[in-house]
Amino acid sequence: MLLDDFALFCERHLVIQNKRGELVPLKLNRAQRELIAALTGHDLVLKARQVGMSTALQAWLFFQQMKGHARTSTLCHEDDLTSTLRLMADRFYDQLDGGLQPARKYANARLTTYPERHSEGSIATVGGQAGSRKGRGGSVTHIHGSEVAFWPNAEAVLSGAMQAGNPDIYLESTPNGMVGWFYERCMEALDDPNSLWTLHFFPWWYDDEYRLPLADGERLAYTDDEQALVDAHGLDAEQIQWRRHKQRELPHTFEQEYPEDPRKCFLASGISYFRDIEHVFTAPMEAQPVPGHPYWGGLDFGQTDDFTVLVILDGTTNEQVDFLRVNRLEWQAMRRQISVMANRWDATVMGEANSMGSTNTELLQRGEILEDGSRIAPIKLVPFDTTASSKPPLIQGLYHALHEAGLRLQNHSVIRHELRAFISKQLPSGAWAYEASGGAHDDTVMATALAWHASRRGHVQISDINPFFN
Repeated sequence: MLLDDFALFCERHLVIQNKRGELVPLKLNRAQRELIAALTGHDLVLKARQVGMSTALQAWLFFQQMKGHARTSTLCHEDDLTSTLRLMADRFYDQLDGGLQPARKYANARLTTYPERHSEGSIATVGGQAGSRKGRGGSVTHIHGSEVAFWPNAEAVLSGAMQAGNPDIYLESTPNGMVGWFYERCMEALDDPNSLWTLHFFPWWYDDEYRLPLADGERLAYTDDEQALVDAHGLDAEQIQWRRHKQRELPHTFEQEYPEDPRKCFLASGISYFRDIEHVFTAPMEAQPVPGHPYWGGLDFGQTDDFTVLVILDGTTNEQVDFLRVNRLEWQAMRRQISVMANRWDATVMGEANSMGSTNTELLQRGEILEDGSRIAPIKLVPFDTTASSKPPLIQGLYHALHEAGLRLQNHSVIRHELRAFISKQLPSGAWAYEASGGAHDDTVMATALAWHASRRGHVQISDINPFFN
């Protein structure tokens, strides 16, 4: 079995420096063995600090180099980590028995080659314009990306690297906020059963050293969340004692540095405006119109880079009942889809009227006669001008809806992602700006906020604002 061969190779031939600075054989711990056994070739490793993931993956790459015909690439987010992993790889080689050491042709700060094994390994730092080209230099068999959540240009680097020979890719990191490429791929792996990525999560209790002894005769009375951890994961009193100590030491960053849940650790390390909203995604995925229930829609327009999104809410149950998200279609095709959905629910829709929204608003309000004589049916559409003064109460209203008014959303991964990545920040003027962070989209956020706002303004007569509808 390959894992057994690898574990034996590590214990017999590889030497590492442990946390006390001692040189010791690499005996794989629980987390390291589980990770290597479960690798798929498209792997995301979300981890607590110092559980040994970087060490395991560097040993795995060295193992491949020694087997032969491996070209590996290691990419780090800062020079100090690059130097640390380079020293680790050099130590693997230097501590091998003399008879096992293949000759090296190059062994510099970035590249080591083993001609007789037809193998090589490179280690580099990503960052800046040059960083986006790292990993593109030819056919690569294995890539290890370290602390990917902290890369400023992860998508650019990895889009190039993944084209370099269809390599196996292992990307590990501690969490770093609810934005960015690594966060989005982790959420995709959690939410989408068809994701190309496999997520491996290793919380702090995978490290047996994270425990503190109790005093003689001391007994702990567990809090509710401590008891939940004990029941779910079999933690003992010494581990809970360590957790309490570390929480006092790191009151604001404990869940980031020592994660316990693959979603909440990003929340704890981020600045999402909507904060913890895991409780809201309980609306039925399949819904039918109910006679007597009013339905309200929110519509945000986009065509190429952004999306056109329509969200429909049930005004009686405060549940989302339908969802449309399209782009890269002609406007007429998108208007037809909007019309079909809105009229299915007989919904009054509030739509953003800015820019491209003004023309689309008029065409949707009055209905559209097509060249073949058919008609796109009109919808009850209320225009909404999004401005610096109108957007804050709109978004604040959605926050209230999610946390206090009982709004429930359907469990669409894109809605989860956009809500998590939406932030607020104070401008030099003192005003607050609300926006998507790190290049994320906010189309579904805006559409949902508009739908909720429409439902709160239910007394408006559609004839007052849409003279085309009859």
